[in-house]
Amino acid sequence: MELPVVALRAASPRPRPPRPQQVGSTSSPRFPLEHRWLFALGRAPAPEELRRALAPDLVAWQKDPGLALAALKALAKDKRALAALQLLKCMQDGQVETAAPHCNSALSACGRASRWELGVDVLARIPLLALAPTVVSCNAAASACESGDRWPGALAVLRTASVLGIVPNAISLSAATGACGKGGQWQSALALPGLFAGVCDVLDTVGCNTAISACGSGGQWHRALEVLSGMPALRVAPSLVSCNAAISACQKG
Repeated sequence: MELPVVALRAASPRPRPPRPQQVGSTSSPRFPLEHRWLFALGRAPAPEELRRALAPDLVAWQKDPGLALAALKALAKDKRALAALQLLKCMQDGQVETAAPHCNSALSACGRASRWELGVDVLARIPLLALAPTVVSCNAAASACESGDRWPGALAVLRTASVLGIVPNAISLSAATGACGKGGQWQSALALPGLFAGVCDVLDTVGCNTAISACGSGGQWHRALEVLSGMPALRVAPSLVSCNAAISACQKG
């Protein structure tokens, strides 16, 4: 999947889109005042429109990339995945220093918007930016897949992470397990901890609870009980949610 291409040209004298007070009901209290112009562009702004609107800020962003990070975080908070990816591309073309936190914020936007396919693509492209992807990147991409109920994407994230040299942690595995559980793939949900045994953190309580629920959804009550009884061996303390999930699995039979 190709990220939207944004050609960098000379800044146009055309003004930015109207401020929120000019667009009435399209304003959002979730956007800081300094980013309301970005909100006014919509959820999927045209590349040229975003480039023109961004032109006045590029010099400031080149001096302080943290300003760009704040804008990306604002987009992520409002679930604007496409706008975040467009903004990331504009940063690259505008020679704004791009670091892993910028990519992680774009990944977060994909997760919040349940655009798992975009998240997987961004994760795979991070090395092309001469950046070192982090486990936070993996967590964000896996969470995007869980939000989108896409277990194949979650497994693809873990495979991509392995290729990139990222060691998944409990958060990554919990998100992937959750995606598998929502997709009715209880076998995959149970297999994930074993695949990464010895090289990363074991599943946490949330991940085990998700695996138990996955077994229940698949009619595998005996497997659910195995997960519950095996949690102490993994040094994971069962919670009330763990017990309730196992009871629910038994009820479903």
